[in-house]
Amino acid sequence: MRIKQRYLLLSCVVAFLLPIHLSGLVNGEGGLVLKNQYILITFGGHADHWRLKSISRQDGSDMIRTNCDVFEILMLSGDRYIADDYVAQGPLHNHPGEEKQRIQISYKRKYDTPQGAPDEVLVTYWLAGGPRIYKEVYIPLEEGDFIDRLQVLRLSTDEKTGRGGQGEPVFIGNWFAGLDYPGFHGWHADGYQEPDYFYRHPYNINYQGRDLEDNPREGLVTCFHFPGHAKQFENGAWGIQSKRAVMGLSKKKGESAELALLEYMHETRKPTRSHTHFNNWFTIEAKDITVDNTIAKVFIPMMQNLDGYGAKLDAFCPDNGWQKSRDYSRIFEAKIDEKHDSLTTIRRVVEAHGSRVGIWISLDGTNMDQQYGVKSGYKPGISEDFHITHRWQNDKKWFDILDPTYQSDIMESIRYLLEDVNVDYIKHDFNHNFTSDYITQRHAREACLDVTLEILAWERSINPAVFQNYTNGTWFSPWWLQNVDAIWMMSGDAGNFARWPQLSLRDMATSYRDYYFFENFNNPERVTRPVIPIANFMTHGIIYSSKKPFTDGMDRIEDWANYVMMYLGRGTTLKELYLSPELLTEGEWRVLGKGLNWAQRNQDGLMNTVLIGGNISEGEAYGYLSWEGKRAILTVRNPDRMPQKLVVPFDGSVYFRGESGTSYFARTIYPYDEVMPWKLTSGSSFELEIPGDRVIIYEIMEGESPTQEVLVAKELPPFIAKLHRNSFELDLSIPDDTVSRYDLLVQPGGNVFPALTINGKSVDPVRQRNSDDWTLSSYDLSMYKGEHIQIKGALFQEETARGPVNEKLELDIYLTVDRKIADQERPEDPNLPVQVSQNYRRVNQHLMNCNMEVNQYEKKQ
Repeated sequence: MRIKQRYLLLSCVVAFLLPIHLSGLVNGEGGLVLKNQYILITFGGHADHWRLKSISRQDGSDMIRTNCDVFEILMLSGDRYIADDYVAQGPLHNHPGEEKQRIQISYKRKYDTPQGAPDEVLVTYWLAGGPRIYKEVYIPLEEGDFIDRLQVLRLSTDEKTGRGGQGEPVFIGNWFAGLDYPGFHGWHADGYQEPDYFYRHPYNINYQGRDLEDNPREGLVTCFHFPGHAKQFENGAWGIQSKRAVMGLSKKKGESAELALLEYMHETRKPTRSHTHFNNWFTIEAKDITVDNTIAKVFIPMMQNLDGYGAKLDAFCPDNGWQKSRDYSRIFEAKIDEKHDSLTTIRRVVEAHGSRVGIWISLDGTNMDQQYGVKSGYKPGISEDFHITHRWQNDKKWFDILDPTYQSDIMESIRYLLEDVNVDYIKHDFNHNFTSDYITQRHAREACLDVTLEILAWERSINPAVFQNYTNGTWFSPWWLQNVDAIWMMSGDAGNFARWPQLSLRDMATSYRDYYFFENFNNPERVTRPVIPIANFMTHGIIYSSKKPFTDGMDRIEDWANYVMMYLGRGTTLKELYLSPELLTEGEWRVLGKGLNWAQRNQDGLMNTVLIGGNISEGEAYGYLSWEGKRAILTVRNPDRMPQKLVVPFDGSVYFRGESGTSYFARTIYPYDEVMPWKLTSGSSFELEIPGDRVIIYEIMEGESPTQEVLVAKELPPFIAKLHRNSFELDLSIPDDTVSRYDLLVQPGGNVFPALTINGKSVDPVRQRNSDDWTLSSYDLSMYKGEHIQIKGALFQEETARGPVNEKLELDIYLTVDRKIADQERPEDPNLPVQVSQNYRRVNQHLMNCNMEVNQYEKKQ
């Protein structure tokens, strides 16, 4: 691989640098130092052999001593080359005015190194303001040359290492290491395993083992990517420029590598914001994208309803279907027909009402007519003779994003959307980042991702504030945040989670999302949580449409409010509404409008959300906590019937970065407004008790609580419970006071049905839900206020039901009551969520837990 044409820029740099005096960099032992106000980097070696020796803080703390190979170049043949195969020329200084912040070292191939090795490798290190060192590797090559894998970081250390994976950092003590590129791979020798994230739609590829280290040693850490073909630069030379490597610490001494990486991402990420829009995907009546239909009858009324509560609707977003799928002259042309006004017309009307247009678009043309596209000159993403290795490769048809003709057309379509339609939000869906027409699958993935990131950057050059949502095809790399505002949580669009007994379909929809987050962020048996605040995830939106109502019509206003506030309490910057406006009552609009107003106002305080607590599939209490400075927002949920305690960490593990030992207090802001008497101390976790079937949101602030008592409702009267072989009895006294809810909940552990009488009269449940593993039935006892009642009941199984007859099943019976407390009348805060329980507090009572024999009968239809 003899180079006929040197990289011209390199030649100019070397010619300029040779005369530069290196005084102040070389220490008394012949070493080399890079330093800024935070860190100190030392290089050791001699005239032909410079290596990274140690990295530390300025005072010598957090020191990592390394055995560094500088780089590794792996060829398709399996031949590998490191700095030992080269002679170092330099080090050379780039900028005389920054002599302590940047160096370059040129490595020349040794005479006895095989001819297949690149002639020269240029390595650059530099510091830039923070406690981080950066590194790049440049390899001059000829046109047609290629490299399989390039390890930009390759070193070993005695420090404990962890994490790693696709787009994942490697932690070395309190340092993080990675590449500023979501497609890189981190690897370490300390029991490394690829993270087992709970992806429902992963676009995995065949790496043929090259994502693993084939020449390991103890303590080894590597960060690498798959560059493939040499690229031509603006000066005409060919070569490979590595992705930028970074190793960093937190600015605050003593903080973890996780906090250091979080800090780095905050400083380098794409600036983001709260964005709320209406998406028409689940709204059948909004499929005709015309001013007279969707805009006048759906979008504008929605804006007006929300505006009444101070909430802003930032955009109207047509989902897939706005574009011509065939008969187009350019990919992603907008339909204009009797059901589709021009997007520029939609823009004028929407902007006249104070909003903008958003858009759905797949960068590789998924869901477009592929045969028509191929006839129009586009290359398919998957050729007919390609050997399929993963199911997704055969699921959809898309175009080759590396095809120059396709690239030109997709960029022109995006230009039209951003400039002519003034689009303020883009959802990029079905991001395969793959073509079969390339060296290998791993190189195809990187080449396609490179083009994708270039297009995303080009979008920002047209509209720096455009909200970019990157969905299918992502993975949980924090480096995505340098390129987009939000990535998908990688579940389904929505779902009903039936592993834990819940009455409301809205509760089940909430549990569906929270279960996916638990598996990825809070299940230590599965994976270490990624360093991405949950606020950065698209979770799909608040859904209440004729196509997906998520209700049986029996929901209380609290069910809807809990659903809305759990969605917003996760902190998501991307707030999507999938609504049929005519379905919402005035009370539901009020809940939604005030909730959105609160979340939009508090987005800065919701940016660092982490999941705490347990597993929804086990009915355990959990929540979302976000610290910003000296204030936190804590959203908690107890899906069980009875109160549960939740331990809330108050330290760096939940991204709290203040001083320990400081006094804090809490205020409940949903479902009621009340200052709590708790005395909280930073650095010390605290425990709170959550009533059964309850969602609560708190604000936590620095200072002392102004109150010493918490408002509670009276306990419920004593009861008598009797169990027989296949029946039960309950004697209850119902208080003669004001309640907003007095429910008897009967919960057997199987698909069986209770039959109850109250004072000898048969009663039916007000609400009932069941699965193969449980049934939950609710009976309203509020009508018996002031009475003593006797309840008798038994469990029955249908003749057609599966399972053994007369089997004993576990049975639990509860009371869930919202009792009136002393009046808390106060002016309603327009900037808080709706207080659905301001004058009531929840009381739960466990009446029975037993194993009872099940009867058999033919259930009446």
